[in-house]
Amino acid sequence: MDQPPPSLPERPPDRFQFQIKHLLAYMLIAAIVAAGLRHVVVYWNHLWTLESQRTQNVLLGILVLGSVMYLFFRMPFVAAGFGRATRRWRDVRRHRRELAEWAKSRKGERGIIPEDKSEA
Repeated sequence: MDQPPPSLPERPPDRFQFQIKHLLAYMLIAAIVAAGLRHVVVYWNHLWTLESQRTQNVLLGILVLGSVMYLFFRMPFVAAGFGRATRRWRDVRRHRRELAEWAKSRKGERGIIPEDKSEA
C-alpha cells in the first residue's frame, strides 16, 4: 500500500509590512543626513560660534531621539517576525522527522532493512 509522503505545512502569510531592511535603510539615511548636517554645522561654526553649538546640540538630539523612537516602535514588529521564523523552523524540523519516519516505514514495506547507525 503506497502512502504519499507527509506534506509540508503551508507558510503563514506575513502580517506586517516592515522588515529589517527598512530599519537598515532608515539607519543609512539617518547617517547620511547626520553627516550632511555636520558639514552644515561646521560651516555655520565659522559664522556664529555660539549659535552653531546650540544648533549642533539640537540637531544631534533630534536625530538621536528620532532613532530611539523608531527602534522602540519597530521592536515589536521585529520580535513578531522572529517568532514567526522560529515557529516556521520548528514546523520544518517536525516535517523532516515525519519524512524520516515515512521513509523508514516505506523501506520496511518493501523489505529493505533500514540502516541503524546507533549500532555502529
